[in-house]
Amino acid sequence: MKPQPDTPAGIDRKWAWHYRTLLGLRDRLQADRSELAAEAAAPMEIQDTRSAEGATDESDRDMAFALLQSEENALAEVEAAIGRLGKGVYGRCESSGKPIPAARLRAIPWCRTTVEEENRREHAAVRP
Repeated sequence: MKPQPDTPAGIDRKWAWHYRTLLGLRDRLQADRSELAAEAAAPMEIQDTRSAEGATDESDRDMAFALLQSEENALAEVEAAIGRLGKGVYGRCESSGKPIPAARLRAIPWCRTTVEEENRREHAAVRP
């Protein structure tokens, strides 16, 4: 893993840990994405899909595609958080504008909302 700067110009030093953590996550997700993409793109041997080995190979490939999509979503969230750091809006709830508690940002450095706003959205989505 390449060394990361403490904080670049334009990013508040109070977010230094978050910035380094997000860059590390981005690097790991990009590496994982490359491995998963190679696995998903690898040609499958032509086999009888009714055999256990053929079914396992197909299942492994499907799992690689699913994991790749999940990694892509996670990478997009991390990239968006890095962007919010650069814009000076990191640590503020996108819905309410309230500060996101430090403990939540430590646990989920890419989070966009407070717990209260997330719960409000989930309840609103459940209601008919």
